[in-house]
Amino acid sequence: MNEEKSIAEKFDWDLANDYIEKAEREGRTADDGYWDYLETLGIPRPEETAAFLKRTREENSKLTKQIRGSLEQMRQIVQAAQKKYAGV
Repeated sequence: MNEEKSIAEKFDWDLANDYIEKAEREGRTADDGYWDYLETLGIPRPEETAAFLKRTREENSKLTKQIRGSLEQMRQIVQAAQKKYAGV
């Protein structure tokens, strides 16, 4: 079986330092270079994670409003049916 390595096993300090040095040569920060390397391992930058979470919260809020609206419509239909069949 071909087991995939964990991020910790894939991490290579020498390669990370290469990314850091490249970023610094380009006039960027060492952190930028470090995050460039981490992205190659599939780890998103914190600002990307924050943007994703914000979009998710907004979408969840929108869906929750739609669900509540649908539940209210169902409640009204059920009440009308109860009145009709109860003879009220």
